[in-house]
Amino acid sequence: MNKIKAALWFISIFLIIAIGLWHGGTVGAEKPTHSPTEINTHIEWETNTQVTFDAVEKEGPIMRVSPDSETLLIAYNVIRDGSEDKFDVLYAESVDQGATWITSTIQAETGITGTISSQVDLEYDASGTAHAVWVYGSALAYGRYSEWDADIPFKPYDPAFPNFVLYPNIIASGDETLDIVWSASSNIMHMRSTNGGDNWGLVEDVSPLSAFKTSIDIAVQEDNLHVVWEDVNTTNLVSGTIVYSQGDATVSPVVWSEPITISKVISTGIHDAHETSITVNNNTLQVAYTHRQTKETQWVYITQCSLSLDCTQVDNWDFNDVPISGAELGVNAEAPWNVFTDLISYNGCVYAHFHGTTTDYDEDNELIWSTNSCSNWANNGNRQELTNPQVQALFPSATVSGQRVYMAYGQNPTLGDPYHQIFFRRGAATGRQVYLPVILK
Repeated sequence: MNKIKAALWFISIFLIIAIGLWHGGTVGAEKPTHSPTEINTHIEWETNTQVTFDAVEKEGPIMRVSPDSETLLIAYNVIRDGSEDKFDVLYAESVDQGATWITSTIQAETGITGTISSQVDLEYDASGTAHAVWVYGSALAYGRYSEWDADIPFKPYDPAFPNFVLYPNIIASGDETLDIVWSASSNIMHMRSTNGGDNWGLVEDVSPLSAFKTSIDIAVQEDNLHVVWEDVNTTNLVSGTIVYSQGDATVSPVVWSEPITISKVISTGIHDAHETSITVNNNTLQVAYTHRQTKETQWVYITQCSLSLDCTQVDNWDFNDVPISGAELGVNAEAPWNVFTDLISYNGCVYAHFHGTTTDYDEDNELIWSTNSCSNWANNGNRQELTNPQVQALFPSATVSGQRVYMAYGQNPTLGDPYHQIFFRRGAATGRQVYLPVILK
């Protein structure tokens, strides 16, 4: 009898396990990109910290953390005191995980005749050296941390009038390799350094001359560079499309693929895509952008391409026709023009942080919001509201180091304050992804 009971017990346990496995997939299968079995992957944010206090307007913060997580840097643009359209580039630095900050200068001049510095971007290399690029007058300026606040910055690209530089982006791969891309009005340009910024290669055209280029972002994966940008419609000078090109960095100079349009016509029949951002997650390119129908009706969408495929072919891009931002968002009556998104890859998930107004509140102020792929984006109410609707919060910039996420953004400190200051916060995911063992049927 005991043998019969033991046999029945063993058979029943085997059937339970087999049925459970049959319903899923393969043991050890690759983790899915979008929707694992997960209770909560929201980031639990600590209380925000005000970083800047001086009575001048700040714009466009860029948040970066050193590879050892010891130093936090936020670069930002500031309107020069006493001027409405003269910008300088400053930074804030913390060596105690954001508890205290000091501010200093990347490039600043005085008076209405001083050269304008703006549109800063920031990056750490693997050795822990910080690098910045910005627009200096009409030129591209570059400097390592030790070279900031020079009387005249180093200008690796200084075009003759009427040409100019816009929206520079810098990315590092390894200890020594740096890549910069920027808009030269109607084309995208690139240059590379393989010795940590000591020398720079020739300037290369990424795209042919065509529409005005804006909203550039870049990612690197092994020996390939991935660049996305917005092409502004040359007819109405308002609507846009999102374009992608891949650079083969195994050769010198880098060879760039023919640009392809990866944004889609939404169900409204309007193709109006803006403010793109790119990241790499689980060997897949993820590109977000804003679809704008009106000032009050905007959504963030995402499209993706597995790097196991040829991402230079538009048919290999998988467009998610459900907006990742949830219910429609808007923007303030005066500025900015579009909902803005910043993507990061964190703990196997893609996180989108974006600003936008909502009809849930009477105030016409942008809030900072967050959604992520492992919580099925904004579906089922999974849209985190990160800031106070009483004040305007803009242009989130997030980065990851270890198990922490760090974010900077611009915000009015109090209701009625005329200046945006730089704010900082850090956090970590509250949930843990749970992947059940499965076998294919």
